[in-house]
Parts: sequence; C-alpha cells; structure tokens
Amino acid sequence: MRSCLVALALLAAGCGPAPDGGFSTVRGGPEDDPTPPPSGGGTCDEEVRGSFLNVELESDPGQPWWTCDDLPADVAPECGCIDGYLGLPDALPDAARPITEAELEAELRGIDPMLDGSQPATTALVAGPLTPEELGDQLLAANGTCALLEGMDERLLRVTVSRDEQFTEYRKRTLNFEDPLIGSFGGILLTPPGDGPFPGVVAMHGYGDEPEVFLDEYHGDWFPAAGYAILTLGLRGMCVDEYEDLGARTLLLSGFSVLGVRGYEAALGRKFLEWLPEVDPDRIGLIGHSTGSISGNVTVRTVPGFAAYVTDASDHYYAYFSFPLFADVMSPRTWPYNELINDLTTSAVPILQVGYGYGTLNEDDPCQPNELPLIFDFFDEQL
Repeated sequence: MRSCLVALALLAAGCGPAPDGGFSTVRGGPEDDPTPPPSGGGTCDEEVRGSFLNVELESDPGQPWWTCDDLPADVAPECGCIDGYLGLPDALPDAARPITEAELEAELRGIDPMLDGSQPATTALVAGPLTPEELGDQLLAANGTCALLEGMDERLLRVTVSRDEQFTEYRKRTLNFEDPLIGSFGGILLTPPGDGPFPGVVAMHGYGDEPEVFLDEYHGDWFPAAGYAILTLGLRGMCVDEYEDLGARTLLLSGFSVLGVRGYEAALGRKFLEWLPEVDPDRIGLIGHSTGSISGNVTVRTVPGFAAYVTDASDHYYAYFSFPLFADVMSPRTWPYNELINDLTTSAVPILQVGYGYGTLNEDDPCQPNELPLIFDFFDEQL
C-alpha cells in the first residue's frame, strides 16, 4: 500500500508523528462489514432519499457560472451571491425557528461569557458516548438541516453547463446549479476519459478559495487520472467580509446555519453525481479542505449517501473572522458537540484524516509528503 511507503519515508526522514499522535489514519466506519451504511448517522422525519433523482441538465455557453441580482461591481460573485442564504427562511417558513439578536448573543455568551475569550464557557459540552444516529440527529436539529434534506432527491435541481472542455487527461465542465431553496452556485466537474461508470467524489474547498484553486493548488485535477470523477463545489459567502457575516447571522437568527446549508450543498453535489450515467451512484465519497473539512466533518454525520470521507481540518464551531463579524461556520448550537464531532472514531462512515492541505503546501519538505496517493488508496478501498 502507498500509505505504508509514506509512513516509512516519514520515519526515514526523521519526521515526528502528526499532532494527533499518528500519521494519516482511517477512523470510524463499520468494524466487520467494509461496506458503509447509506446514512451518515442522523435521520429526518421524512425521506431524504427519493424514488428518483429530479435533475435537468442543459448547455448554455453564455451563462455565467455564478448568477445573482444587484451585486455591486466591486464584489466577487463567490463572495456576495448569498441571496439564496438570505431567502431561505422565507423559502421554508414552517421550518424557521426565529430568535432575537439578544437570544443569539445569549447563546454566544454561554460559550464565551465576555465575548473576548477571557472566561471559560458556561454552556456545557455534550458528554458522550453518543451513537452515530444520536449525534447525527442532534446535529440535524442544531442546524435546521432536515428541512433542506427532506424530499431533496425529488426536488428539481437545474444544472447548466456554461463551459465544456476536453483535455487529454479529463473532460472539464463548468457548471451552474440552481436549487429552489438556496439559489444559484457554481461548480467544476472533471471526469476521466471513457464512458465509466466511475466512482465519484464531491469536494468542498477551503476558506476564501474557489473550485479552480482546489483543482490547481491541491491537485484535485489528479483525481481523473486515478479513475475518479470529481465535482468541486463553489462555496459562497466565505470571503472575510460583511456578506459572510450577513449570511451566517441571518441563518442563525432563523434557526438555520451556513454549516447546515453547506451539508445540503454537498448533498446536491452527491445527487448530481448519482444522476450522471458516467458515475457509479453507489460509489461516491466526500473530501474537504480547511473550512470545507470543518463543514464536511458535520456533513458526513448528517447527510446520507457518502461511502467514505477525507478531512484535513477540525474546529469548535465558534468562529469570528474579525469580532464581531461571524465566520461562515459559526454555529453556537453545534459548539457543544465539537469534541464528539472531532472524535472521528465514532463515525458510521469511514474517514481518512490527513495533514492540512494533503501535503501539497510545501512538497519539497519530506515531513509533509504529498498525501494524494494515500487518499487514492483509501478511496480505492472504500468506494
């Protein structure tokens, strides 16, 4: 296995173990049956998985891959196209659980009494152990995610190809997704040469990045050569600006969260891959980087359909990018579960924990080897 060679190379180079006490490791998943369950753990009252996948795919070379209304010229679409986030409480009025600014501040002060990190939390962490189902159910409730997930497969997802390019190594399609609940967002799909069906991977990029950055700097474009279709989603509202705070705050005041919406966006990516004839619907994984991993660590606990997951980061879900402005993953109702979330051994889905950036940030450093071969080994085994 490539992973054994990587570990031996690290030892030979005199590198110490990873901060968690080991090298990249597989955590969680069923102990006896190598085939993971179809659910990350939690369940909603109504069916998430439908009897059919309602997807419309069309080509429109003239359409931008990000679309939103009334955006100032000096604001990048991936930063300011958050209309779908702001409109979610109106799209799901029966599921919204409005609270006041004072009530939200009380939640925050339960974690950080002086709002300056000087005092210990008065809100208690949830003690384990919890089963994957129990943890998943409580995370779904904390982020209002079930209202998004229920019936999603049969809800229409429009996908427009704005650019279709054929390279020797892969076919590259630039996409615009249009969902009736959360609006429009972009993505890039790479597929290997041939008809497939190939295993597929949904990728969630890092903070302030975009799909092209994940594909170029973190070698997402290596996946087709390894036999995988990869869909890198364009995540909105994570540009360290007022739009990020507005999206996060609006959803939290309505009983939702950007964290929960990120899980729904990943689920829509999974739905699209399952619908494609060139992708094997039973062999779909998830990978995150940085903030994408912080969201993915919750997604894999709550969203069904992912057979394996790779993460390179964790967090406690109490996050400002500059006080008092909220970061996108701010979720005070998730904070009490952060230690349970970050204990990857309890996941129902197999998880590979790797170094930050998969060893691609400084590839000349023998203590930070490129871990993409190890990741491919993991997906080869689990998908």
